[in-house]
Amino acid sequence: MVLKVGASRVDVTPSRSVEMAGYPVIRTQANGPQDHSKYKGRDSKSDGLIDPVWARAVVISSEGTNSALVSLDICVIFPELARAVRERVAESIKVDWSLIEICATHTHSGPDISGMSGAIEQDLEDEMVLGIVEAIVNAYKNLEPATITTAVGQLNGVSINRRNESDEVDSRLPVIVARRQDNSVIAVIYSFSCHPILVGAQNTKLYGDFPGAASRKLENWYGDKSVALFLQGACGDINPRAFPYSKMGNITIHAPSGSDEALRIRTISDAERFGEAIAGVVISSVAVSERETNGSQLHTVGKSIVLVNLKNHDDLESYLLQRDHNPIRVAQWKNSTQIELGIAAMVLGEIVLLFMPGEPFSGTALKLKKDVASPSIKCVWTVGYASDYPGYLVPGHRYSENRYENAATILDATAVDVLVESLTELGIRVCSAVS
Repeated sequence: MVLKVGASRVDVTPSRSVEMAGYPVIRTQANGPQDHSKYKGRDSKSDGLIDPVWARAVVISSEGTNSALVSLDICVIFPELARAVRERVAESIKVDWSLIEICATHTHSGPDISGMSGAIEQDLEDEMVLGIVEAIVNAYKNLEPATITTAVGQLNGVSINRRNESDEVDSRLPVIVARRQDNSVIAVIYSFSCHPILVGAQNTKLYGDFPGAASRKLENWYGDKSVALFLQGACGDINPRAFPYSKMGNITIHAPSGSDEALRIRTISDAERFGEAIAGVVISSVAVSERETNGSQLHTVGKSIVLVNLKNHDDLESYLLQRDHNPIRVAQWKNSTQIELGIAAMVLGEIVLLFMPGEPFSGTALKLKKDVASPSIKCVWTVGYASDYPGYLVPGHRYSENRYENAATILDATAVDVLVESLTELGIRVCSAVS
């Protein structure tokens, strides 16, 4: 059984000035969360470019079954965009697509393509869809026999739990490397769990923050024909530390967005430093502990689940008052008692990737790691911000706290437990295929 891998990246930078996602203007409410008491949102459109906005795609093919992973330098993915991409790819390439998973890096300095804080600008979404499809099609055309290797690094001390600094942080940095027969790198797929908010709301130039910086550095290191695809982890409650990392804590405490201190330490150079640290761990862990895996074993499974676990009317109204939203989605949320969300799992050799919509917490990833683990699986890897965005995925036991994340979701206190249970079952099911 020969496994093939192809990769591509396409510049999908918007053709004009756009709204940016990640630092919305927040309307505080009496007795509401105090997290943003010193926070200032971004109140202007993009006015330049630091790095292109990239759609990076990796296609993996085994025994006629094809899966595509896409990473976008934007804040979140909504299902309209994911659905349009999948439909166009299916029209362009008449093969069996077992999985097409589209993930956001969650940069807070990217374009608001899918109308996170307002109405969708359809021409911009259409441009993005065409670019993503081009990246997947090119990656498919580039398929060639590949060897899969894996490594798991650690990057300690640079991130912190922003809700409770004593809570455990998932500091793993898992890596998948696809190599050609001449040992050159086709693609590096890697992940780290941390909010890309090194650059604050004062920045109005499009930029991939630390994931974009890390991918650029890795592509420079591994060569022009390589693609470095970042998959954001469970970072819903994880922030970067302010530099110097050994002395400073949560960056939004030390330098709230919009503050004078943010102008000093939440800069492009700080994001580049963070990205360099991540790229360095990827390179060193691959160099020191890379191991070949039975990568010819590719199994994927996806599932849609219907959640009736939505906020009640008053809680939803409070969320809607907090900030602007796409009016079409507001109408859908108000007129529905349920929501359909997609989850997925992929096993590649000894690694299983679990894909979740929205913003999962670090503890959720650690629980999934424990519950899905098996003797045949060396790494359980949770990917957030995948193909939909219901908001933060707050675990039930944390939901009573009066915090921003609890307010910024359409889901109620029971939803995440249901979602995690379904994803655990999916992960165990796909892992059984290689045991």
